[in-house]
Amino acid sequence: MADLTQSTIGGGSSVKVAENRKPYADMTAIHYNGNKNLTVFEIACGAAVNAQTGSGLAIESIMRIVEKYCTVVIRGALYGTNQKFALVVEQSNDSLDYDQAGAETLVEHIEDDIIALTDLSGATPAQIDFTGVTCTVKTTLALA
Repeated sequence: MADLTQSTIGGGSSVKVAENRKPYADMTAIHYNGNKNLTVFEIACGAAVNAQTGSGLAIESIMRIVEKYCTVVIRGALYGTNQKFALVVEQSNDSLDYDQAGAETLVEHIEDDIIALTDLSGATPAQIDFTGVTCTVKTTLALA
């Protein structure tokens, strides 16, 4: 049987696995064994979105923007009075020029695109005021 701490299934980079390996004693850092760069971030919608799960509503609008730039590996449940959720995406949070408007990180760019949806709280169907949405990189991963 292969030693998966030194190699990967499916031909992934064992070098990347080694780069991402962190001591298990450091319980303050996000830890994973894998060959892809991951970014963990929170989207705070500024309003409850638990009723915004249908086609064309707030959650779908947000997720379509996120999925333009990266692969979503995990989407967490809503928390914080149904206003926030966390994502793990398969993409580094590098600072790049995503839209020829200057360099910014992946998460900053996603936030800008979501804010550009403007205030749709009075639209039909009613969504939320996207101008108050914030996206924040998480340095810890708490699963409760």
